[in-house]
Amino acid sequence: MLEMILEDIENAVQNKSYLSALALTLSLPEICGKISVGHSEYFYSEWFDKWVYPYCYNEQEEMKKNNPDPRIIEVLEVKFDGIACYNLRNALLHEGTTKLRNIKGHEIEYFELYHNGDSEFQLCEMTGLITDNDGIKKWCFRINIICLIKNIVEGCRKFIKNNEEVVAKCNFVKLIDWDK
Repeated sequence: MLEMILEDIENAVQNKSYLSALALTLSLPEICGKISVGHSEYFYSEWFDKWVYPYCYNEQEEMKKNNPDPRIIEVLEVKFDGIACYNLRNALLHEGTTKLRNIKGHEIEYFELYHNGDSEFQLCEMTGLITDNDGIKKWCFRINIICLIKNIVEGCRKFIKNNEEVVAKCNFVKLIDWDK
């Protein structure tokens, strides 16, 4: 079943059905998280942080080490980790909104999804640290939808490869093709 989901996601991206691909992609940490972590309050974010996050932020960690500017470091402190992805999932799939909440102590005011083909740009870039009239900082995540999809799919493939025996024992939904 996981392979079927991955194929559907790849087909949706090829057909430029990016929101459909993203919606299905955002289910992968849930499925894989339950398999690997079991019943934990944070299985979604734990799985994302282990299988996706480390591959997304190596470059930003290097930037943080090499740049003493506290404004840059503050921007790099807010990252698209498992909690942020879970909030994106909830906002997009359950609320139909662009507002994210409670990410590392910062109120994310909104997120923007963009695409530019098969780009090599980063998964997520922080765009705009906005300070309102009351001095409250508001953050915006601008997310490259294609990179996010590719990174989560890649994390899922690595997870399957490293957990073949466990994944094989899972009782996934079977799709019956009545035409065959």
